[in-house]
Amino acid sequence: MKRLAGLVLALMMVGLMTLPVGAQGYPSQPITVIVGFGPGGATDVLARIVAKYSDKYLGQPMVINNMPGANTEISLVALKKAAPDGYTLCTINIPHALSNILMRQTQYTMEDFKYLANFVVDPGLIGVRADDDRFKTLDDLIKYAKANPGKTTWATSGIGSDDHIAANMFEVATGVKVRPVPYKSDAEITAAVLGGHVDVGGFNVGNVAEQVLAGKIRALGVMAEKRYPDLPDVPTLREQGYDVVSDSSRGIVAPKGLPDEIAQKLGDAFRKISQDPEFIEDMRKAVQPMDVKILDEYDEYMKALIKRFTDLYKVNPWGEKK
Repeated sequence: MKRLAGLVLALMMVGLMTLPVGAQGYPSQPITVIVGFGPGGATDVLARIVAKYSDKYLGQPMVINNMPGANTEISLVALKKAAPDGYTLCTINIPHALSNILMRQTQYTMEDFKYLANFVVDPGLIGVRADDDRFKTLDDLIKYAKANPGKTTWATSGIGSDDHIAANMFEVATGVKVRPVPYKSDAEITAAVLGGHVDVGGFNVGNVAEQVLAGKIRALGVMAEKRYPDLPDVPTLREQGYDVVSDSSRGIVAPKGLPDEIAQKLGDAFRKISQDPEFIEDMRKAVQPMDVKILDEYDEYMKALIKRFTDLYKVNPWGEKK
């Protein structure tokens, strides 16, 4: 019996030893979350709200590391190169991340990541400076753009971003030609519009609603299937006769190869965070339209997005693959 008990104990010890390195006791140190945009934008705000609750549900803080550039490619490549130990995560934006791959050769693929949690799906919005009397309505913008082909400047968060794709879709739907101007963050787009450096801003509701409600930005239309609840007076583009629907999803991913035990622990923590009443209130105040999908559900959602934008690119490419 003693020999049998010893054998059982030995087998149990072997089983423990075969657990992935780092899975036991995770997390035991702060977790870095890379953000592919500069401080102050909608994605940065989301990451910081999530990080606020990390101690409560993971027992360790999250440290935000902003790495803007190349339409989020810089941040995603940094994540790909990181150890898959759960201590380096990254925000991911669709269509940005996928659009890069469709347009050009990239140093990452969509298979390089473990999809942990999507938190937001944020509709697009066309906005101008409130005191710009040229553009009181969407039709004013269209008439102006037709009279000045290729001269109407349209701020976006980078070539291939949802804002850039939305501008492309707007051109097709209205027959106009605009000139996209790329910026590194949503905050820079807002500053460019308010400063009169560009004619139009390609926004998301989450990063401009406060400015609209404050009377600083005039919203000409929201690019969603229905009006946004916090901006009930802003019509959709479909209501105005143009079939343009655009949005940005924002989630958090890890490098491929992350042990299942760590992925599950992170997924469980993100689910609890998303259900915390204080988190929900923080997201509401920040105008971050919540649409939460965790692990397997996020995988399925991502597959659908990949198909959606790949099909769209085939029909109406917004960049030329080199």
